[in-house]
Amino acid sequence: MFYNDNLQRALKQLRKEYPDVTIVYADYFTALHYSCCGTGGDYNFDLTKMCGAPRVPVCPDPGTRVSWDGIHLTEKAYKYMADFLMHSIMPEIQCYI
Repeated sequence: MFYNDNLQRALKQLRKEYPDVTIVYADYFTALHYSCCGTGGDYNFDLTKMCGAPRVPVCPDPGTRVSWDGIHLTEKAYKYMADFLMHSIMPEIQCYI
């Protein structure tokens, strides 16, 4: 993705300019492409069969997915993000609970 690539380059430059500062990057955007009612196609998404549209199946167990309708996050999604923060980012910033 254009934006994320540019952001990564900018963060790399900031890390060089400020070596005593810990800068971390978290990308949960990619995970959001995995929605319950995904109907195939790239990223499990089809513009002609969007979640919530007539005849598009709904997720029988939204707790197993990160999005229950293609827009709104589920409790599981927030748990993934919290787990990621606790186990991946916190050690990088030398913060332990």
